[in-house]
Amino acid sequence: MWQRSHQKQVEQHQLYNISTTRIHKDPHQMAYFRQGVALQYLGRHADALAAFSSGLAQDPKSLQLLVGMVEAAMKSPLRDSLEPTYQQLQKMKLDKSPFVVVSVIGQELLTHSFHGASVVVLEAGLKIGTCSLKLRGSVFSALSSAYWSLGNVEKSVAYMQQDLEVTKTLGDQSGECRAHGNLGSALFSKGSYREALANHRNQLVLAMKLKDREAASDALSSLGHVYTAIGDYPNALASHKQCVLLARQTQCQLSEARQLGNMGAVYTALGDFTNAVQCHEQHLDIAKTMENQREEARSYSNLGSAYHSQRDFDKAISYHTRVLELAQELGDRAIEMRAFAGLGHAARCMQDLERARQHHQHQLEIAQELQDRAAQGRASSNLAHLSFAQELSDYAAQGRAYGNMGNAHHALGIHDQAVRFHRQELQISLEVNDRPSQASTHGNLAVAYQALGAHDRALQHYLHHLTIARELQDTQSEARALGKLDSGR
Repeated sequence: MWQRSHQKQVEQHQLYNISTTRIHKDPHQMAYFRQGVALQYLGRHADALAAFSSGLAQDPKSLQLLVGMVEAAMKSPLRDSLEPTYQQLQKMKLDKSPFVVVSVIGQELLTHSFHGASVVVLEAGLKIGTCSLKLRGSVFSALSSAYWSLGNVEKSVAYMQQDLEVTKTLGDQSGECRAHGNLGSALFSKGSYREALANHRNQLVLAMKLKDREAASDALSSLGHVYTAIGDYPNALASHKQCVLLARQTQCQLSEARQLGNMGAVYTALGDFTNAVQCHEQHLDIAKTMENQREEARSYSNLGSAYHSQRDFDKAISYHTRVLELAQELGDRAIEMRAFAGLGHAARCMQDLERARQHHQHQLEIAQELQDRAAQGRASSNLAHLSFAQELSDYAAQGRAYGNMGNAHHALGIHDQAVRFHRQELQISLEVNDRPSQASTHGNLAVAYQALGAHDRALQHYLHHLTIARELQDTQSEARALGKLDSGR
């Protein structure tokens, strides 16, 4: 009780001192200072630092705010990592530079995962300003990471683009390579595949100029993922094969294992089951040699997907069950979620809809626990498919349900997901030999691929649509296919 009373007296004394110094000349400055002190007193250290930095953005010359911010940082969880850096700033006589101090503290907040506060502090640093383009570039880079962690992709991309411009102006090819890689990954997550390809190609060119094998491998792997997303499997396979060669040259077993897994996934998409399984088994062998259970789980998951593609659902379930066991041993909820997804898909295809619902419900619960919005969307979509299947019951009707989902995603502009649903629709229409459905699905796939910029793939599906329409003597469908072919040229 005495301690609490004493702390309150100290706090009141601090506030009194504030009001009796020169700070009273600027009421805004005084307000920020008081806010910072109060938040620090409440143990809200990150928010206190944000308040001090906001004050400095208004008045960069305020020594009281600068000293207050440093003192608050040294009393916060940042102290252990910040103190050595601050001592270096003192030696370099940069400890009185508001931009440098604010930027360093902002980056420390980011490192400690105080993402919201780091954005406020780093943007305050930009308002304070600096003549050093290199320092400003480092803040742009940090802000892009902070906004990415907050899920604000648009803001993140905007800062990535500013970071890229700075590296170009400075002639910093290593920084430019990094910035292109970050932009490519961000644009890929938005479904902007053309722009993602352009950035990863630039990343690869720069990595080769710099003879940076690790950066080249990252670029090739990213290119492989983009090519896979747009259905350009030959280029996807070539990219991942080059990654495997680089990994073997540098004797990086982890990279080799993962790239073999990526190759296997592309072979699965191409329908080359033998090569897919061979790649995944090599991935598994390396994972076991490394005693890396997470990689083991990934390889088992990929093997499950490969056997699922062959409609060998019993074998798929056995692999996904092994993934689940490993995930639970490791306490890795993300891998566990992936296992439930695989088990749910297999159960649904075996018409065990209640078991499928249970698995996808577990998948959704973990996604919510991890606050992974994309994963929540996938799990919810899986549950929605089940409700369609339960309502419509017969297999052909399930195919039509996939088609409806594909059309809905296309209308929303989520073309990669539209492709995924229409491919599932096509698979079912092939199995039940529904030629009219095959024709319309090829047409839908063509439209989706065209929207993704995968014009060669689009052309293939338009031609399939036209061939089947003529076979069925469906003049209206034939006219639609010809019209699309003409407009696509």
